[in-house]
Amino acid sequence: MLGYTSPEVQAEVNLGALEGMEIISYSVDAVEVSGDGNRADVEFTITLRNIATGQTEVEDDEMELLRTASGEWYIVDM
Repeated sequence: MLGYTSPEVQAEVNLGALEGMEIISYSVDAVEVSGDGNRADVEFTITLRNIATGQTEVEDDEMELLRTASGEWYIVDM
């Protein structure tokens, strides 16, 4: 079954989920920059704690950043 959620509704759902979480730690483990300097792959580790239950969760993840012509970085893939 396929479904669609508007960006506005998805943003509210995401905020609701984040309200119950606390970031305990965040670290960047590795950064790999492309030859032209306009793309970067970032590996990171984040530790979250559920405020209601006290349960912690450690996640290793990565994201891809792109730099615009004005020099600003944007997350394009997480």
